[in-house]
Amino acid sequence: MKKKRLTWDDYPEIAMKLHKAYPDEDLLNMRDETMIARVRAHGWVMDSHDEPSQNCVDAIMYVWNALRDDDDYDDSKYDAHV
Repeated sequence: MKKKRLTWDDYPEIAMKLHKAYPDEDLLNMRDETMIARVRAHGWVMDSHDEPSQNCVDAIMYVWNALRDDDDYDDSKYDAHV
């Protein structure tokens, strides 16, 4: 099965991948540039050389925080696999 290459607008999937890859990350002190660099390093985003909009960055961080806060989240409902 071929992996889906995401765009920055696929923020729920990106957030899930980050959540799985960095479960203990201190999100309150993470800079936007750090999050962007981690996404680029994994190669998840096909347009990773482009700068994501601030709205995309905020959405990724919001969803990642929500996943962290949701003790009962079910990752099987997401199509994002690290």
